[in-house]
Amino acid sequence: MYFQVFVTGLALASLTALASTSAFAQPSPGAPAPTPPRGVSTSGAAPIIPFDEALQKAANDLLSKANLGDADKVVLVIDPLIDGVTGAQSVATRGMERKIVEIVNKGYPKFQIDKFSTAAIAKSPIVLIGTFTLINNAGQAGGAKDAYRICLALADLKAKKIVSKGVARARPDGIDTTPTPYFADSPVIAKDPTTEAYIKSCQGTRPGDPIEQVYADRILSGALIADAIVSYDARRYKDALELYQSAVRTPGGDQLRAAQRHLSCQLEAEAQ
Repeated sequence: MYFQVFVTGLALASLTALASTSAFAQPSPGAPAPTPPRGVSTSGAAPIIPFDEALQKAANDLLSKANLGDADKVVLVIDPLIDGVTGAQSVATRGMERKIVEIVNKGYPKFQIDKFSTAAIAKSPIVLIGTFTLINNAGQAGGAKDAYRICLALADLKAKKIVSKGVARARPDGIDTTPTPYFADSPVIAKDPTTEAYIKSCQGTRPGDPIEQVYADRILSGALIADAIVSYDARRYKDALELYQSAVRTPGGDQLRAAQRHLSCQLEAEAQ
Protein backbone atom coordinates (compact mmCIF):
# COMPACT_ATOMS: atom_id res chain seq x y z
CA MET A 1 0.00 0.00 0.00
CA TYR A 2 2.75 2.41 0.97
CA PHE A 3 4.54 1.54 -2.27
CA GLN A 4 1.34 2.28 -4.31
CA VAL A 5 0.95 5.71 -2.63
CA PHE A 6 4.61 6.48 -3.34
CA VAL A 7 4.24 5.59 -7.06
CA THR A 8 1.03 7.61 -7.39
CA GLY A 9 2.69 10.63 -5.80
CA LEU A 10 5.70 10.28 -8.08
CA ALA A 11 3.46 10.16 -11.17
CA LEU A 12 1.58 13.29 -10.07
CA ALA A 13 4.83 15.13 -9.50
CA SER A 14 6.06 14.16 -12.96
CA LEU A 15 2.88 15.41 -14.62
CA THR A 16 3.14 18.69 -12.73
CA ALA A 17 6.70 19.16 -13.93
CA LEU A 18 5.70 18.42 -17.55
CA ALA A 19 2.82 20.90 -17.40
CA SER A 20 5.25 23.65 -16.48
CA THR A 21 7.33 23.12 -19.66
CA SER A 22 6.78 25.02 -22.94
CA ALA A 23 5.22 21.93 -24.52
CA PHE A 24 2.26 21.85 -22.09
CA ALA A 25 2.11 25.21 -20.38
CA GLN A 26 -0.66 27.65 -21.29
CA PRO A 27 0.03 31.40 -21.23
CA SER A 28 -1.39 33.25 -18.30
CA PRO A 29 -4.45 35.43 -19.01
CA GLY A 30 -3.43 38.73 -20.63
CA ALA A 31 0.14 37.60 -21.35
CA PRO A 32 1.45 38.57 -24.82
CA ALA A 33 1.85 35.77 -27.34
CA PRO A 34 5.44 34.72 -27.97
CA THR A 35 7.09 36.40 -30.96
CA PRO A 36 7.73 33.93 -33.79
CA PRO A 37 11.14 33.86 -35.48
CA ARG A 38 11.55 36.38 -38.29
CA GLY A 39 10.16 35.10 -41.58
CA VAL A 40 7.75 32.65 -39.91
CA SER A 41 4.13 33.58 -40.48
CA THR A 42 1.38 32.96 -37.93
CA SER A 43 -1.41 33.76 -40.40
CA GLY A 44 -0.96 30.87 -42.79
CA ALA A 45 0.87 33.06 -45.31
CA ALA A 46 3.89 31.80 -47.21
CA PRO A 47 7.20 31.89 -45.29
CA ILE A 48 9.50 34.84 -46.01
CA ILE A 49 13.10 33.76 -46.54
CA PRO A 50 16.35 35.55 -47.49
CA PHE A 51 16.37 36.85 -51.07
CA ASP A 52 19.12 34.58 -52.46
CA GLU A 53 17.49 31.54 -50.90
CA ALA A 54 14.06 32.54 -52.24
CA LEU A 55 15.33 33.02 -55.79
CA GLN A 56 17.18 29.70 -55.67
CA LYS A 57 14.02 27.94 -54.46
CA ALA A 58 11.78 29.49 -57.10
CA ALA A 59 14.25 28.75 -59.90
CA ASN A 60 14.86 25.16 -58.81
CA ASP A 61 11.14 24.47 -58.52
CA LEU A 62 10.58 26.00 -61.95
CA LEU A 63 13.34 24.10 -63.73
CA SER A 64 13.07 20.73 -62.00
CA LYS A 65 9.31 20.42 -62.49
CA ALA A 66 9.14 21.53 -66.12
CA ASN A 67 7.08 19.19 -68.31
CA LEU A 68 9.16 19.18 -71.50
CA GLY A 69 8.55 15.74 -72.95
CA ASP A 70 11.42 13.55 -74.12
CA ALA A 71 13.63 16.20 -75.70
CA ASP A 72 17.31 15.89 -74.78
CA LYS A 73 17.88 19.63 -75.17
CA VAL A 74 15.54 22.59 -75.21
CA VAL A 75 16.32 26.21 -76.04
CA LEU A 76 15.58 28.60 -73.18
CA VAL A 77 15.38 32.38 -73.51
CA ILE A 78 14.64 34.90 -70.76
CA ASP A 79 12.19 37.70 -71.48
CA PRO A 80 13.48 40.35 -69.02
CA LEU A 81 11.94 40.08 -65.56
CA ILE A 82 9.80 43.01 -64.43
CA ASP A 83 8.10 44.58 -61.44
CA GLY A 84 4.66 43.01 -61.15
CA VAL A 85 2.96 46.35 -60.47
CA THR A 86 4.72 48.89 -62.72
CA GLY A 87 6.19 46.64 -65.40
CA ALA A 88 9.59 48.30 -64.91
CA GLN A 89 12.98 46.63 -64.89
CA SER A 90 15.39 47.37 -62.05
CA VAL A 91 18.84 46.61 -60.72
CA ALA A 92 17.22 43.77 -58.77
CA THR A 93 15.44 42.17 -61.75
CA ARG A 94 18.56 42.36 -63.92
CA GLY A 95 20.54 40.68 -61.13
CA MET A 96 17.89 37.96 -60.84
CA GLU A 97 18.27 37.16 -64.53
CA ARG A 98 22.03 36.74 -64.18
CA LYS A 99 21.57 34.47 -61.18
CA ILE A 100 19.00 32.33 -62.99
CA VAL A 101 21.42 31.87 -65.90
CA GLU A 102 24.05 30.69 -63.39
CA ILE A 103 21.58 28.23 -61.85
CA VAL A 104 20.66 26.83 -65.28
CA ASN A 105 24.27 26.47 -66.42
CA LYS A 106 25.34 24.75 -63.20
CA GLY A 107 22.50 22.35 -62.62
CA TYR A 108 20.21 21.97 -65.63
CA PRO A 109 22.10 20.83 -68.75
CA LYS A 110 18.81 20.02 -70.53
CA PHE A 111 18.33 23.77 -71.05
CA GLN A 112 20.42 25.60 -73.63
CA ILE A 113 20.39 29.34 -72.90
CA ASP A 114 19.98 31.59 -75.93
CA LYS A 115 19.66 35.35 -76.26
CA PHE A 116 16.14 36.76 -76.21
CA SER A 117 15.99 37.82 -79.84
CA THR A 118 13.77 37.61 -82.91
CA ALA A 119 16.00 34.84 -84.30
CA ALA A 120 15.57 32.77 -81.14
CA ILE A 121 11.82 33.45 -80.93
CA ALA A 122 11.40 32.23 -84.52
CA LYS A 123 12.45 28.77 -83.27
CA SER A 124 9.53 28.66 -80.77
CA PRO A 125 11.70 28.12 -77.69
CA ILE A 126 10.83 27.87 -74.01
CA VAL A 127 10.55 31.41 -72.63
CA LEU A 128 11.19 32.20 -68.99
CA ILE A 129 9.13 35.11 -67.69
CA GLY A 130 9.06 36.47 -64.17
CA THR A 131 7.72 39.18 -61.88
CA PHE A 132 9.14 40.63 -58.68
CA THR A 133 6.53 42.38 -56.58
CA LEU A 134 6.48 44.09 -53.17
CA ILE A 135 3.45 42.80 -51.26
CA ASN A 136 1.87 42.42 -47.86
CA ASN A 137 2.66 38.78 -47.09
CA ALA A 138 -0.60 38.17 -45.23
CA GLY A 139 -2.61 39.56 -48.16
CA GLN A 140 -4.05 42.40 -46.11
CA ALA A 141 -5.28 45.30 -48.23
CA GLY A 142 -3.51 48.44 -47.06
CA GLY A 143 -1.14 46.40 -44.87
CA ALA A 144 2.58 47.06 -44.67
CA LYS A 145 4.60 45.80 -47.63
CA ASP A 146 6.80 43.27 -45.87
CA ALA A 147 7.86 40.78 -48.57
CA TYR A 148 8.80 40.42 -52.22
CA ARG A 149 6.91 37.83 -54.21
CA ILE A 150 9.04 36.07 -56.81
CA CYS A 151 6.96 34.47 -59.57
CA LEU A 152 8.65 32.58 -62.41
CA ALA A 153 7.01 30.72 -65.30
CA LEU A 154 8.12 28.75 -68.34
CA ALA A 155 6.09 29.38 -71.50
CA ASP A 156 6.35 26.83 -74.31
CA LEU A 157 5.81 28.86 -77.49
CA LYS A 158 5.39 25.72 -79.62
CA ALA A 159 2.72 24.19 -77.37
CA LYS A 160 1.39 27.69 -76.50
CA LYS A 161 1.04 26.84 -72.84
CA ILE A 162 2.68 27.32 -69.44
CA VAL A 163 4.75 24.24 -68.60
CA SER A 164 6.09 25.10 -65.14
CA LYS A 165 5.89 27.61 -62.30
CA GLY A 166 8.20 28.55 -59.43
CA VAL A 167 7.28 30.92 -56.61
CA ALA A 168 8.80 32.12 -53.35
CA ARG A 169 8.69 35.11 -51.02
CA ALA A 170 11.77 37.06 -50.01
CA ARG A 171 12.66 39.43 -47.22
CA PRO A 172 12.91 43.02 -48.47
CA ASP A 173 16.29 43.64 -46.82
CA GLY A 174 19.04 45.05 -49.02
CA ILE A 175 17.21 44.74 -52.34
CA ASP A 176 18.10 47.44 -54.89
CA THR A 177 14.98 48.31 -56.86
CA THR A 178 16.52 51.34 -58.59
CA PRO A 179 14.97 51.44 -62.09
CA THR A 180 17.29 50.87 -65.03
CA PRO A 181 18.06 54.08 -67.03
CA TYR A 182 15.29 53.59 -69.59
CA PHE A 183 12.60 53.31 -66.90
CA ALA A 184 14.20 55.97 -64.70
CA ASP A 185 14.04 58.40 -67.65
CA SER A 186 10.39 57.65 -68.35
CA PRO A 187 8.29 60.42 -66.77
CA VAL A 188 5.34 58.08 -66.38
CA ILE A 189 5.56 54.31 -66.13
CA ALA A 190 2.32 52.91 -67.50
CA LYS A 191 1.61 49.32 -68.43
CA ASP A 192 0.43 48.62 -71.96
CA PRO A 193 -1.56 45.52 -73.06
CA THR A 194 1.66 43.62 -73.82
CA THR A 195 3.05 44.16 -70.32
CA GLU A 196 -0.33 43.32 -68.78
CA ALA A 197 -0.38 40.06 -70.76
CA TYR A 198 3.19 39.25 -69.63
CA ILE A 199 2.20 39.74 -65.98
CA LYS A 200 -1.00 37.72 -66.35
CA SER A 201 0.84 34.88 -68.14
CA CYS A 202 3.22 34.72 -65.17
CA GLN A 203 1.01 35.43 -62.16
CA GLY A 204 -2.43 34.33 -63.30
CA THR A 205 -1.68 30.86 -64.65
CA ARG A 206 -1.00 27.29 -63.60
CA PRO A 207 1.03 24.67 -65.48
CA GLY A 208 -1.03 23.53 -68.45
CA ASP A 209 -2.83 26.86 -68.89
CA PRO A 210 -2.54 28.66 -72.25
CA ILE A 211 -0.20 31.61 -72.66
CA GLU A 212 -2.00 34.94 -72.86
CA GLN A 213 -2.67 35.45 -76.58
CA VAL A 214 -1.65 39.12 -76.56
CA TYR A 215 1.74 38.16 -75.13
CA ALA A 216 2.25 35.41 -77.71
CA ASP A 217 1.19 37.67 -80.60
CA ARG A 218 3.62 40.45 -79.60
CA ILE A 219 6.67 38.55 -78.45
CA LEU A 220 8.63 39.18 -81.68
CA SER A 221 8.31 42.94 -81.34
CA GLY A 222 8.90 42.51 -77.61
CA ALA A 223 12.33 41.01 -78.32
CA LEU A 224 13.26 44.07 -80.42
CA ILE A 225 12.06 46.43 -77.71
CA ALA A 226 14.01 44.51 -75.07
CA ASP A 227 17.17 44.96 -77.16
CA ALA A 228 16.35 48.65 -77.62
CA ILE A 229 16.05 49.09 -73.85
CA VAL A 230 19.46 47.47 -73.33
CA SER A 231 20.97 49.77 -75.97
CA TYR A 232 19.32 52.80 -74.40
CA ASP A 233 20.66 51.85 -70.96
CA ALA A 234 24.15 51.64 -72.48
CA ARG A 235 23.62 55.08 -74.13
CA ARG A 236 23.85 53.58 -77.60
CA TYR A 237 21.01 55.79 -78.77
CA LYS A 238 21.43 55.22 -82.52
CA ASP A 239 21.17 51.47 -82.02
CA ALA A 240 18.18 51.92 -79.74
CA LEU A 241 16.44 54.17 -82.27
CA GLU A 242 16.91 51.63 -85.08
CA LEU A 243 15.54 48.86 -82.89
CA TYR A 244 12.50 50.93 -81.87
CA GLN A 245 11.81 51.70 -85.52
CA SER A 246 12.10 48.00 -86.38
CA ALA A 247 9.73 47.13 -83.54
CA VAL A 248 7.11 49.58 -84.78
CA ARG A 249 7.21 47.94 -88.22
CA THR A 250 6.74 44.49 -86.64
CA PRO A 251 3.21 43.18 -85.93
CA GLY A 252 2.30 44.14 -82.37
CA GLY A 253 5.06 46.76 -82.20
CA ASP A 254 2.75 49.64 -81.32
CA GLN A 255 3.69 49.34 -77.67
CA LEU A 256 3.96 52.10 -75.10
CA ARG A 257 7.47 50.92 -74.19
CA ALA A 258 8.61 51.81 -77.72
CA ALA A 259 6.70 55.09 -77.99
CA GLN A 260 7.87 56.48 -74.64
CA ARG A 261 11.54 56.73 -75.56
CA HIS A 262 11.40 56.97 -79.36
CA LEU A 263 11.63 60.76 -79.54
CA SER A 264 14.31 61.06 -76.85
CA CYS A 265 16.39 58.42 -78.66
CA GLN A 266 16.09 60.37 -81.87
CA LEU A 267 17.26 63.57 -80.19
CA GLU A 268 20.13 61.84 -78.40
CA ALA A 269 21.17 60.01 -81.58
CA GLU A 270 21.31 63.29 -83.51
CA ALA A 271 23.46 64.83 -80.78
CA GLN A 272 26.00 61.98 -80.84
